[in-house]
Amino acid sequence: MILSRVSIECKELAPTIMLKEETIHSNIARVRQRISEHCKHIGRDPDEITVVAVGKGMPAALVQEAISNGITDIAENYIREAGEKLPVLSGSFRKHMIGHLQTNKARKAVQWFDIVQSIDTVDLASLVSREALSAGKRMDVLIQVNISREPQKRGFLPEFAAQAALEIQKLPGVSLKGLMTIPRFHEDPEAVRPYFKDLRRLFMKLKTQETLRNSMEVLSMGMSDDFLIAIEEGSTMVRIGRAIYGNRPQSCQT
Repeated sequence: MILSRVSIECKELAPTIMLKEETIHSNIARVRQRISEHCKHIGRDPDEITVVAVGKGMPAALVQEAISNGITDIAENYIREAGEKLPVLSGSFRKHMIGHLQTNKARKAVQWFDIVQSIDTVDLASLVSREALSAGKRMDVLIQVNISREPQKRGFLPEFAAQAALEIQKLPGVSLKGLMTIPRFHEDPEAVRPYFKDLRRLFMKLKTQETLRNSMEVLSMGMSDDFLIAIEEGSTMVRIGRAIYGNRPQSCQT
């Protein structure tokens, strides 16, 4: 039964998370409706857009509620947090690693996730490939692009993304699926549009290369504040946390 308010403890610090007024169910419905209406307005098929529910800082019970309400793709930022939550979740869903992946956590990432969106070096991709081969699987990956060129952010600079894609595509244990970015934060979501445009141009440029054409399926960009703008600019995958789960409690942030 879906409740109008959900109270649940964060496993580590035990604060109370209360979804004010809205349920996970209605939040998901609202996100999907906004995507559907916007796609109709701009002439896109809403079925082209994958909604990934980002559970960073949220307890497993809330993530499970999202899965129970039709979410088929979930994401985590941290390996340790994923290790606590993923084993207790049930249902049919795809697991995305979207945070920075330390090399010493690559084996666990391969074991626990279906796709790593945050491949930010060729060396990391090579390590994931080796771990995947050892596990008898082929790991889907996205190349993270530092499209806003922020020195503190990880990811390939745009001018190096094509060469990285060519090298990563050759690795036997991974399957390159496309690009991901986390652009510079702005209070005004419209200010992020140029970064989405730039990544879309890069995506299309790589897609025109015969050797990369089949590896450029996914363009992962857009979050709770700007996902409609990202969709306008060609996103095929949006990563939504707050618009589904509500605000993440300060005491659950790591």
